[in-house]
Amino acid sequence: MTLTGFVAWDRVSSFPDPAGPAWFLAAGEPPVLVTVGASSSLDPQHFYRHAAEAVTRLGHRALVLTGPTPTQVDLPDDPAIFGTAFAPLSLVAPRCLAAVHHGGAGTTIGLLASALPQLVVPRGFDQPQTAFRMTRLGVARALPWRHASPDRLTRELRALLSDERHRRKAAALGSRLTNESGLHESVRLVEETVRA
Repeated sequence: MTLTGFVAWDRVSSFPDPAGPAWFLAAGEPPVLVTVGASSSLDPQHFYRHAAEAVTRLGHRALVLTGPTPTQVDLPDDPAIFGTAFAPLSLVAPRCLAAVHHGGAGTTIGLLASALPQLVVPRGFDQPQTAFRMTRLGVARALPWRHASPDRLTRELRALLSDERHRRKAAALGSRLTNESGLHESVRLVEETVRA
């Protein structure tokens, strides 16, 4: 068995720069990115509101990617918070300060490639294992979904942002990820196998 590296579908060249997020990103300091990816199709409950409140309590701006939610997302009416259904991580994550997310594999890799420290709030599936691995790597803190109140999110996010080790380790991993090409390596191995 050979590990080829992650095959990223989300590349800067794949999407136009979305106007709303681009405007918000350019209008101030780098925000904290908040998302639960495609798992938002399972009722995200009050996660987006609570996470955005935690971010602004700490004096930061929040970029909230809501995804395909079953009901309309209720975000605080605050100019420091911008919500949109979708923006490619490859375009917005490199311009953010940190991320609060669910620990989905694609989201986690995309955020690591952007060298972001992360607060992982796993909900189910493989997400608790991802949260565990990210904390072991030193790039994240973890908070179980059932404990994701505004107060707990604020406390964990403050701890994440105040410890520079998370940012340094995320930068080192991000550098490694951007230097690998899982797709090209996979194609090379398939061609090598076919020729053998």
